[in-house]
Amino acid sequence: MNARPNIIVVDDEPAALASLLDALTRRYGGDYRVIPHLSALGALAELERLKIEGERVALIIADQWMPEMTGADLLVHAHRIFPKAQRGLLVEWGDRTAAPAILEGCAMGRLENYLHKPWSPPEVHLYPAVGEFLANWTRVHGPRMEIVRVLGEDPSPRAREIRDLLERNGIPHGFYRAGSEDSLRLIEKTRLDPTRLPAIVLLDGHVLSDPTNAEIMDALGATDVEEPTCDLVIVGGGPAGLASAVYASSEGLRTVVIEREAVGGQAGTSSLIRNYLGFPGGISGAELASARTSRPGSSGRSTSSRARRAGSRPGGRIASWGWRAGRRSSLRACSSPPVWPTAAWASRNSSASRGPEFSISSRATCASSRGRTSS
Repeated sequence: MNARPNIIVVDDEPAALASLLDALTRRYGGDYRVIPHLSALGALAELERLKIEGERVALIIADQWMPEMTGADLLVHAHRIFPKAQRGLLVEWGDRTAAPAILEGCAMGRLENYLHKPWSPPEVHLYPAVGEFLANWTRVHGPRMEIVRVLGEDPSPRAREIRDLLERNGIPHGFYRAGSEDSLRLIEKTRLDPTRLPAIVLLDGHVLSDPTNAEIMDALGATDVEEPTCDLVIVGGGPAGLASAVYASSEGLRTVVIEREAVGGQAGTSSLIRNYLGFPGGISGAELASARTSRPGSSGRSTSSRARRAGSRPGGRIASWGWRAGRRSSLRACSSPPVWPTAAWASRNSSASRGPEFSISSRATCASSRGRTSS
């Protein structure tokens, strides 16, 4: 069995196939084995052989117009053999006849995206697209970095909740099922209490036994907003809230976004958003949130998360602020569960203030049971 995952490339034009093979091998040959095929049927036979031998296939690229079958049809057949492999359709620049196959394929889940040929220079027209394919495959099926290790029973509602929390916040983690050999080694190494599960093991070896969401986020370095004052508070860290924060901070406003659970809001739970502008192949909610928050460093912004306990009663004040001139307003929210994680995305733009400054306090006090905004 070959240790490297495979990339399958199919094109019935020998010159085009040789050029693509050379470009992919130069960039990805150290980590992947690139296998070329001039025949669609030969490629399917190769995939069957790889399946029997237990090989992994990360990406299949097929030219659309081939004599034995179209590239779109080949990708459908290939998906039955390797359902986890990414699929890219190769089309000529300006080929309008391929548009229906691309649109229908993306809409029906028959391919992930498409590539153009010719693609020279590859650094501009080939490698970015192929790199995205491989990143998507590796993110789900390849080796994972584990900043946090979660040990728990399977199935376990609480362990699943913790994993969802980490996933939505973009924290790389691994899950260790209680009783497995890996979990027993982890217990022996960290000396955690196996009777108090689920447990969290941090990168530095620190152990949290049966922690709350608030304790998890605090242990991962979550802190309150660094600056005590800001110009604008946006409640809701979904795509609209994050976009508003980017625009506001670019105009010099010191901005704080308050989100209940994780950056991305409700959109962060979507497995795939297919109609989002700028992502023809679709994008997951978590990736969209990550893309929205990956720009803070370039504009003097920073990201922090805060998991705060608002008390066991329904109402909890999650933030309060006041005018420096003395006028005061407070924001209250109704929280039915006792733990209310809050992600705060803070702008630290040093430009001059363009509006009234607000002072943020993080007192966890009880408000009215209706959770209304009051002054």
